Amino acid sequence: MSRRVKLVCTLGPKSSTPRLVRALAEMGGEVFRINFSHGTPMDHAKYVEVVRKVETEIDRELAVLADLPGPKIRLGGLDGEPVRLMAGGRFALRGRPGPGDATGAGTTYPPLARDLRKGDRVLLADGAVELVVREVDDVDVVTEVVRGGSIRSRAGLNVPAERLSVPAITDRDREGLAHALDLGADLVAQSFVRTGADVRISTRCGRIRCRGFSPRGRTVPQPSSTRGRFIERTRTGRVSAPRGRFSTKCTSARSPPRAPGPRLPPNCRS
Repeated sequence: MSRRVKLVCTLGPKSSTPRLVRALAEMGGEVFRINFSHGTPMDHAKYVEVVRKVETEIDRELAVLADLPGPKIRLGGLDGEPVRLMAGGRFALRGRPGPGDATGAGTTYPPLARDLRKGDRVLLADGAVELVVREVDDVDVVTEVVRGGSIRSRAGLNVPAERLSVPAITDRDREGLAHALDLGADLVAQSFVRTGADVRISTRCGRIRCRGFSPRGRTVPQPSSTRGRFIERTRTGRVSAPRGRFSTKCTSARSPPRAPGPRLPPNCRS
């Protein structure tokens, strides 16, 4: 039976040694994710180098996935952390700074009360705590704890609602995308996607960074590590190609060739 599932392995300080990356690849790992929310550009480059080295050793293509940070909404400071929230209790998300506790906390996004509505679901600490909005006033959002758990200062806050007015692409994402293209990442993951327009913004940022593109059905030869051959990349997949022209990695296969753009576009609009 052929396997139709791609196994994605996240690389970090403890999981990026050549020995461990090779073991993951031999166990079926095919995509290696680099979280651009953490680490330095030098760390990311080291992870890519390890993957490409293992790719050559095992003579099997491995993909590098660059996961962009995306916009971050976080809680403010908490006194006596970790703070335990119990199911059925109330927790206020405040639009003003100040110390927090088990009754509520400030956030890094003051317009939160403007964007949320009664009944919206809010997740804290990567989903460890689930809240539901019960009341909204000018600056505060009163929620009920649906699934309790522990939270700490600066815990992430995620609202699975399309109407949040935070930008889909931040300056840090633009820098991360430029760095990912320089490193030759095979895939790019974007956080906080709400509509197709959010994806088009990222695509435009990638287009400005690229040196050349191919129309649909044609190929752009790419260097594949130190294996001495090129990789063609189209919308239909990756195949071997003879030696040929060099072209910078691109995130789209639809645009016609264009001259190189600036290293970091000051404004990427769809």
